[in-house]
Amino acid sequence: MCDFRDGEILLSVPRFEPYEEIVRAWFDHHAGQYGVEVLDRMDRLLESRGVHVEMRIPCPVDLWRISVPRGQEVYLSSRMRIDLQRAAVLSFGSTELAAGLVADTVVEPNGICSTAALGGWPPAPAFSDITLSAMHDQYRAIIGCGPAEVSAAAPVTVAVVDSGVSPSLVDRVEHYTDLVDASQTIVDDRVLHGTVVSSIIADLAPSARFHVFRVADAHGLVTEWELVAALLSMGLCQVVNLSLTFSLDRPDCITCGRRANESRKITLGSAVDLLLNRPHPPIVVAAAGNAARAEVFYPAKYGRLVAIGSVNSRAELSSFSNWSADDEAGRPHPCFWYLPGGDDRYGGVEEVADLPGSSLRFLGTSYSCAYATGLIADLLSDLPAETVREGLRTGQGPPIAAGPARSGPGPADGRGLLTRRAVVDAGISSI
Repeated sequence: MCDFRDGEILLSVPRFEPYEEIVRAWFDHHAGQYGVEVLDRMDRLLESRGVHVEMRIPCPVDLWRISVPRGQEVYLSSRMRIDLQRAAVLSFGSTELAAGLVADTVVEPNGICSTAALGGWPPAPAFSDITLSAMHDQYRAIIGCGPAEVSAAAPVTVAVVDSGVSPSLVDRVEHYTDLVDASQTIVDDRVLHGTVVSSIIADLAPSARFHVFRVADAHGLVTEWELVAALLSMGLCQVVNLSLTFSLDRPDCITCGRRANESRKITLGSAVDLLLNRPHPPIVVAAAGNAARAEVFYPAKYGRLVAIGSVNSRAELSSFSNWSADDEAGRPHPCFWYLPGGDDRYGGVEEVADLPGSSLRFLGTSYSCAYATGLIADLLSDLPAETVREGLRTGQGPPIAAGPARSGPGPADGRGLLTRRAVVDAGISSI
């Protein structure tokens, strides 16, 4: 299985009516020839899911999701872009306008990512049985989020992009959008991953109010289309939690052999930039991945995001965790931190939550990411956003010990353990 959905591609075209007419004409002439069909358009999707205009990030391109014959995803991505390039030159000449339209046209397979946790999924959710574990209390104390340390001074809007959320947290949910199933109108979580992520954040940040975007299907898989839709719906959010990774946490694609860290998506990258370039952008926190490799998986690999690896209760690198390497530009990632996410080998199993009778295991960089989001949200309830940002960019926490199985992190590998004190001290000193 490659890292894109069989039989689907994504098309991004500039919002320029004469050029959009060219795109529509391409479908009129070639849909039958190539066996392609328009499945959805982003504006239509967001409107149908009740994402109000004030919540949307202004987007200069029109996004389309297109069905293509299975096995022809890469070919038709290239074919379509070449055809549109030729048509633009014929219509507008060899001009700066034509060059700009072509440069801003993107056609690529619809990428797949997964929730960044370990273990299988239970056959059916049992929300009432899920509880945060005793280990969770230890983790809170390690990072400076004990009951007496939280701020909870002012409400903070947190976006959770995941598998949904349990109805037990509905009183904390201000907005719920199901981007997977249009028929689903109630708060729900079919794989429980988002429920645990949200529970951790809610416990660390009592003032957090959630905008929940369900993007994962019943198997915990997410496509680039739903993820981009969520990112374009965050005009009101202060913190964004992305407990998911591209590459399905496999070292290499078993079909084509491509390395996992090559799973960079142009459409996703553009959506991230749009989100972070808006006035008063949110702090976006993303999981590094669970492949036990010296690299960071997308989207955490983007250097403008806060990337999170996992440690256990002894501040040792978790056996499954990726650890810091380069960002998307090939430079050392400027904002890579570690937080507890459990462990499954050395010194016993540590999990962040309990679900009796289930095979689901609650450990992974997904939950490290949730601890980071909870801590950041609580800090934002009491401190200016720029102070928190500067603390994340320049702070240095306690060092991380290498796990028994590898050399692990060194002085250049990340900023250490993300603690309240590390962020506050660095942020305030910069004022």
